[in-house]
Amino acid sequence: MNIVFAKSITLLFIFIFLSVDTAGFCSANKSSDSKLCVESEKQALLSFKKGIVNDTNDELASWAAEQEDCCKWAGIVCNKIIGHVEELRLSGGAQFPKFICSLAGLRYLDLSGTNFSGMIPPHLGNLTKLRNLSLGFYAISPGRVYVENLLWLSGLSSLEYLDMSYVNLSRASDHWLLAINKLPSLRELYFYECELSHIHHLSYVNFTFLAILDLSYNNFNSLIPDWIFSLSNLVDLTLRSSNFIGPFPNGSWHLNSLTNLVASENHLNSTIPNYLYGLANLEYLDLYRNNLQGFISSAIGNLTSITFLGLSHNALEGELPMSLGNLRRMQAFNVAYNKVNGSFSKILASLPCVWLIDVSHNHLEGVISEAHFVNHTCLRRFSASGNLLRQRVSPDWIPPFDLLDLEMGSWNLGPQFPTWLRSQKLLTGRIPDCWMKFPSLQVLDLGDNNLIGEIPSSVGSLKDLQWLRLHNNSLSGEIPSFLQNCTMLRNLDLGLNKFLGCIPTWLGFRLSNLNILNVRPNKLNGQIPHELCRLTKLQILDVPDNNLTGTIPSCFGNLIAMATKNQSSDPITYGWYIYELMENALVVIKGREDKYDTIHSLVTSLDLSSNNLSGEIPKQLTSLHGLISLNLSRNHLRGSIPDRIGDMESILSLDISRNQLSGKIPPSTSNLNFLSYFNMSCNELSGEIPLSTQLQSFGPSSFVGNQLCGPPLPEICIVDQNTMPAGTEDERKESDEDEEEYWFRLGIAVVFAVGFLGVISPLLFRGVLVVQDFGLLYQIQAHVGEELIFPISLLGASLASHFQKQSILSELTLAEENQTVPPDRNNTKEKKTNFRGDDEILQRRGILIASG
Repeated sequence: MNIVFAKSITLLFIFIFLSVDTAGFCSANKSSDSKLCVESEKQALLSFKKGIVNDTNDELASWAAEQEDCCKWAGIVCNKIIGHVEELRLSGGAQFPKFICSLAGLRYLDLSGTNFSGMIPPHLGNLTKLRNLSLGFYAISPGRVYVENLLWLSGLSSLEYLDMSYVNLSRASDHWLLAINKLPSLRELYFYECELSHIHHLSYVNFTFLAILDLSYNNFNSLIPDWIFSLSNLVDLTLRSSNFIGPFPNGSWHLNSLTNLVASENHLNSTIPNYLYGLANLEYLDLYRNNLQGFISSAIGNLTSITFLGLSHNALEGELPMSLGNLRRMQAFNVAYNKVNGSFSKILASLPCVWLIDVSHNHLEGVISEAHFVNHTCLRRFSASGNLLRQRVSPDWIPPFDLLDLEMGSWNLGPQFPTWLRSQKLLTGRIPDCWMKFPSLQVLDLGDNNLIGEIPSSVGSLKDLQWLRLHNNSLSGEIPSFLQNCTMLRNLDLGLNKFLGCIPTWLGFRLSNLNILNVRPNKLNGQIPHELCRLTKLQILDVPDNNLTGTIPSCFGNLIAMATKNQSSDPITYGWYIYELMENALVVIKGREDKYDTIHSLVTSLDLSSNNLSGEIPKQLTSLHGLISLNLSRNHLRGSIPDRIGDMESILSLDISRNQLSGKIPPSTSNLNFLSYFNMSCNELSGEIPLSTQLQSFGPSSFVGNQLCGPPLPEICIVDQNTMPAGTEDERKESDEDEEEYWFRLGIAVVFAVGFLGVISPLLFRGVLVVQDFGLLYQIQAHVGEELIFPISLLGASLASHFQKQSILSELTLAEENQTVPPDRNNTKEKKTNFRGDDEILQRRGILIASG
């Protein structure tokens, strides 16, 4: 069966009987080269640009009349079909831009951190498609932007995100909550420091999907309303310093999803309600500086997910319950300035993960010994002044922690001054220039102190130095050239200082043994030297938060240690001993800073984020098969994502957000099966998000700010058959067979319909159908007069005869193949599909088909 013939004939008759006029439709389609921009919206944008007072960052340079397509301007994202502006991100300075109200297709409006002033126009309520409205003016003094009312919010029924922090809403205090109650899709609401003075008590809550609510720094002078505790989807509730008074609401709470609760710096004066202890998912509880009274219930031990517990500056009393020892995840515990009493030592010993303990100014008593601190390797701040505690430790005790803050006022410290305090003092001042006296020194760690000035030149005399950590000080000057004498260096950590100048080129020539190079963040500038590509042992390159310019060196693909999948977790050795405790690296992966100790040989990371890099992402980076973290975010990178990015199979964290990347997401991205952090938001990407188990597991925030569609975004893709990827040969063959059968069956049905209608069609209309040799050309003309009518029934009968011939031929061919009959070389043209050839073949086989 010839699939092309069957398909063509079927479409021919569908066309005849439906009489579809496609000419108008085709002429209405925009060509791929035509502009998308709506002219009226373009003129509105140009008018707005004229009113900008100060465009210091030159962000509106692309907004020019000669640039016809405003959809390609910076900060503008249009609907790719109808051309309306859907997303607008601005950071200029002028009166609040009223033209925005005319952008009817807008879905995402972000003016946060801008320098606008004046009244927010109520016509924003005309933007009925808006889902995200961010007007939080964090960068300026509060109150410069204000509203007359918020009644216009009722027109934004699709709104999911609303941030009006620092906007003066005082004139809307009497109705703001009633307006919010008309937003049924709302999920996040931020009214931080908005000068609100009234909060309603709602009998019915319409925004039941709300997950985040922040009403901090207002002046409600009211009880906390009951309706807040009926929001069953609430995850984060922040009511800090909003002048809430009186007790917590009575009754039960339905906040089973709540993880963060902050009600600090108010005037709450009840006991801690029992139902609060039942919030099993609660991780962060801050009730600091209220007037809470009574005892801390032993039920607090049910909060097993808690990491931060802040109850300081209240009037709590009684003994601390022993059930606090159940809170094994707790990292910060603060009950300072209360009236609690009893012993604290057993509770102290049962909190292994805590880094902050503040029990100062209470009535605690008892003996604290080194046994209570055995597991406290994370402890950084310990405050217990104003109690009746006694210390009993051995003179040679060395604590397992390194404290930043220590308060032990009014303690009984014993007959001798505690010598262990010597290990806790931070270094200040300049690094002494005396290192030539220690020529065999291999490890020098002066990190996390208060050191200032430049690195002394005598450090360059340490020929055997392998590990230099000066992280987190206030050191300045350029990276000194004498460090190139320390050719054995494997770890060079200069992060969190104030170093200036360029990254030296000699790093690539002289320090060929480097495993780790960390200069995050400093004040470095210039380009990334290509000489770094010589560091074949480099596993961690950390240079974010500087002012680096230029392009990403394509030779980074030569960083062998990042290209190789390292399976060894052996600790690094120095000289004749294993130095496990100090061989570590601080690496920002998945958006957080992690400390890697003895397993650092498995960690590979490349972080160039928050600089001023430009150009394209080099395709050579995709050869770094052993890389587990790549961060190129917050630069000015352009072009497309490399097609073979899926080759980076080991990657766990990938962040390319906030650039100007364009094009489609490569299909190979779906091969990144181990991703646990992923962000490509705020670019100029378009098309469908590739389907994979990993990509669809991330939220929409990983993709927003582009022109993408498909899960997890709500935008549905319009499928273009011409761009669908081709499958394997077997898949194409199977698809062709299925399609051929489909068109064959459809063709039989159409022929039957045509034959039936052919009987009555002469009674309904007159016409001429010219069919030449039953090819693919046809012509239909309407005539009036003495024209011959070609019966459509004859055409149907002829087609039926043809399909019957084809079916018999197929059966004969199959039979011959099964009988292994040699093919007739004189009949090679029998495979060609045409009516005349089919008749000859069948007649030679003694078969005659009557054809009408």
